[in-house]
Amino acid sequence: MYLQIAIKNFSQQTLTYRSHMATQNLIGYRVIVPFGKTEKIGLVVGTEPNTSLDADKIKRVLKTLDQSPLVLLEHLQFLTRLSQYYKVSLNQLVLAALPSTLLDPEYPCDQIYYGRHHPGQTAAQIKALNALETPITFTDLQLVLRPSMAQTLIQQGSLMPCKGEKKPVTHTELPTLTDAQKSVFDAIQQQAPGPHLLWGITGSGKTEVYIHLIQEALKRHKQCLIMVPEIALTPQIHQKIAQRLALDPVSLHSLQPPRKRTSYWMKARHGDAHVVIGTRSALLCPIDRLGLIIVDEEHSDAYRQETPFFFSARDAAILKAAILNIPVILGSATPSLETLHNAQQNRYHLHELLCRYNASKPSISLVTVEKDQYIANRLIPIVTQALANDTHVMLYIGKRGYSRLLRCHHCGYQACCPACERPLIKHQTGRMHCHNCDSSHPSITDCPSCQQAELSQYGAGSQKIVEIAEALWPNHPTLRVDTDAMNKLDAGNVLQSLNTAPATIIVGTQMLTKGHDIERLNTVIVVSADHMLFSPDFRGEEKLYAELTQVIGRSGRRQTPGVTYIQTQHSKHPLFEHLNHRKTMYDYLLHKRQEFMLPPYQYMACIFIHGPEAKLKYLNHMRLSQYDLCQIIGPVPYPAGKKKTHVCYKVMISSECRTARGQCYLQILKALSPQLPKTATLTGQIDSHLSP
Repeated sequence: MYLQIAIKNFSQQTLTYRSHMATQNLIGYRVIVPFGKTEKIGLVVGTEPNTSLDADKIKRVLKTLDQSPLVLLEHLQFLTRLSQYYKVSLNQLVLAALPSTLLDPEYPCDQIYYGRHHPGQTAAQIKALNALETPITFTDLQLVLRPSMAQTLIQQGSLMPCKGEKKPVTHTELPTLTDAQKSVFDAIQQQAPGPHLLWGITGSGKTEVYIHLIQEALKRHKQCLIMVPEIALTPQIHQKIAQRLALDPVSLHSLQPPRKRTSYWMKARHGDAHVVIGTRSALLCPIDRLGLIIVDEEHSDAYRQETPFFFSARDAAILKAAILNIPVILGSATPSLETLHNAQQNRYHLHELLCRYNASKPSISLVTVEKDQYIANRLIPIVTQALANDTHVMLYIGKRGYSRLLRCHHCGYQACCPACERPLIKHQTGRMHCHNCDSSHPSITDCPSCQQAELSQYGAGSQKIVEIAEALWPNHPTLRVDTDAMNKLDAGNVLQSLNTAPATIIVGTQMLTKGHDIERLNTVIVVSADHMLFSPDFRGEEKLYAELTQVIGRSGRRQTPGVTYIQTQHSKHPLFEHLNHRKTMYDYLLHKRQEFMLPPYQYMACIFIHGPEAKLKYLNHMRLSQYDLCQIIGPVPYPAGKKKTHVCYKVMISSECRTARGQCYLQILKALSPQLPKTATLTGQIDSHLSP
């Protein structure tokens, strides 16, 4: 029998080896195989009775490392389907799903319990043993002891393998759901497994419905996966689940240290973690008894992974639920147009929550501002009064940095990044930063083009708004929440600490919009709401509507009504006219998509070619063959993809037929690959969300 093994290699494809066992099914097991003059660890992902390769040259597996499969068959089926749909290497996908620690032969992946056998030999060992609650799994042992200490105690026999049992779940009494929540909960329980769209306004209690659904799944001895778009949301969700369900969920995300992430991954795999909370990568973890998937804020672009390969974690969650025949809940106050369209076509079950939970909907006021005005004069006393009432105030600005544009009013010169030609953003440090390629440049004062005038600063970022707030309200603390000030995990912890903090002015970017529940926040000001109204991105208005709705939803989440002031120079724009009427808003957006035959009425894919400009000039004259049922645009220069010394070209494919789109995508890849210079790279996105 021949085995297909996922293993690190230059081809990024699975490799074929001969099985060293005649009968045992090794799919999902870790094995040691010869690789050149060395040995490597791989994971068996498939078997073949025959092969077209020269059988005499196929090497034999040296050793099986595990007593039971590390990755379950259903999970491998999921990864295989995912690789087929997104046209990515299964080898690459499997290796991305495995923590790198598990490619160490010394790390046991079987569920082993250890108990105290005899005292340790040193004072430190005795202290460590006395602090352990045994029996304890090897996974938990890695969390409470240093690996070297754990290994020493096992080797000297102070800890010995023993029998153990999984800790049972203690079911708690949950708060009674409102009639609307109970109706949604009952409908999800009674309907067939599959995708469920929970369309609930901000503050309507979607999380409470999630918790009741999780408890029902736990009663059936199933595990649950809660997906969140941002790492910053994991502490808040973790705390709510732990308090309500009296259990300790595990979190999986990229900011965790490798040892901790591996331990949590193994707890999920072996069923010790009853609830798993994570970002998109958590979906790639093989959860032993998965019975429910919840995708919170399903509309978020953060669910789309672009490196090292592209996939949508939301869509992948729907695929995984279909394979396992379990429900997947897509929750959002602003569902994506694709998700809502699927619900309207009865492909998804639709559930709505139209009222806030123990709170009223915040009021919305449009405030017309002049071009160079950052905070309208009439809003200053309103903020002052809110702070005097010991409540927080949010000043939302969608951009970070200090000044958005540096331009010469004499000749029109604009300071742009020399590497990727994107506008440079001035920061408070005085340096200019490119937010596309993360390069930094010295500040310039005089126009280098005409040398007739100083560069003028236009627009504001979060740093400028903080400076204005500190000048207007010097007696109150100001908190800046953006990626320049803190990472996403720190942001979640800092926002939670505001519950007991004095009245604070919160200035931030999109890090603030997704799911944060801030007590005593009743006043929100959107400093500028116009930045996406006339964007070349066909999703611009949809993104702006979601952004505004989420920001509005941060206010008044308790008994005191919230109020949001939206500053704009285009108060008559249809988006603002429909802002309070979500169904007419979505009708307006869907009508525009259908009119121009854009998703969800067409399926799109993009191919990107990156490389040195001189080597790719021939693409300006290339004409690709057309493909039945598909429209092909390109290759054309794609300025947004230019970084440093490399330019980018894009080929866009659109079709009303998914199958035709996929076949055309592969044909174009096949046509482009042989012609590319060695210094160029080719990447693709199936269901691309990028604009034409």
